[in-house]
Amino acid sequence: MKRTETITATYNRELLTYFQLVPEQSLFLDIETTGLSPTTSMLYLIGVLYYNADSNVFECIQWFNETGTVGEEKELLNDFFTFVANYRTLIHYNGDGFDIPYLTACAKQHRIPNTLSYLDSFDIYKKIRPLKKLLNLPQLKQKSIEQFLQIDRKDTKDGGELIAVYKEYTQKKEEHLLELLLLHNADDIKGMLFILPILHYIALFDGAFSATELFIRKNDVLIPLHITHSLPKSLTIEGNGILFTAAEHTATLQVPVYQGELKYFYSNYKDYYYLPLEDTAIHKSVAAYVDKQYRTQAKASNCYSRKTGLFLPQPEVIITPYYKSDYKNRDTYFEITEEESVSKEQLHEYVKSLLQYLYHLV
Repeated sequence: MKRTETITATYNRELLTYFQLVPEQSLFLDIETTGLSPTTSMLYLIGVLYYNADSNVFECIQWFNETGTVGEEKELLNDFFTFVANYRTLIHYNGDGFDIPYLTACAKQHRIPNTLSYLDSFDIYKKIRPLKKLLNLPQLKQKSIEQFLQIDRKDTKDGGELIAVYKEYTQKKEEHLLELLLLHNADDIKGMLFILPILHYIALFDGAFSATELFIRKNDVLIPLHITHSLPKSLTIEGNGILFTAAEHTATLQVPVYQGELKYFYSNYKDYYYLPLEDTAIHKSVAAYVDKQYRTQAKASNCYSRKTGLFLPQPEVIITPYYKSDYKNRDTYFEITEEESVSKEQLHEYVKSLLQYLYHLV
């Protein structure tokens, strides 16, 4: 049995493009089976959701094995593999772990050409797995993401519960049992489309924002951000004095300022002398005029000049010259002044590195 349903739904085309997904060439996929192993269980339902550019709607197709027989399983597999050959990308939720390997094994069992092998795979579950702690999610099941995003779902069953429902349907053919089976699969497929905004957080930490200026204040620097893809829910992260707050399209990043003295280390220390009395290193072309008793050959650890000013920490070296408190210290800083500002490109990369730093602190 094949059933088609049309749904009207908005989607963020720019977001899909950001993740290199083309709506017209992408297919949402979810399957239902009577077990985990294709050798000891039956595939009874395949559901897909695709974008119809001509009518500007999404259409859901479900192939259902009404009889629970191997023959009908092969029939719906043939229809499905023929259909997906027209697409480039499969979008799914943990399909890399279950759906795709299961379908691949079924194709091999029935000697059907596996057109899935030519498609790209986009696993929403894998993409958002790092968000569990950041968003304080109790678990990463699709239904949990739907609840976080406050998406309504009519289906109340899980896949395991529906195995018995399917077996009962093959015996009794009662319509209400069929509706339970089709509803669960349809809600899973449509739910994948509706939870795509969860990827806005991934895009944000990957650099989908703009930062054009920073404001030097008494104890910190304030950097306003415009977020490319509006966040579904507000977000606050704090770590080591850095505070990031975001809601919808706007965000601010507060970074503590270090005021005092830091050192700039020269990389070519063999070309320098260190002056102990002045606690600084100078190039040999200049130090040649300094009495030998007041100079020593510089080492990597003392080949520096000292600088007093206002500095910002950077998790990785983005802006140069960079300064350190000590040669062995991995923390680096760059100087900020009212007169000289960093470029927009540097500021963007700097903010991205700070967001990544906070992201991994959680």
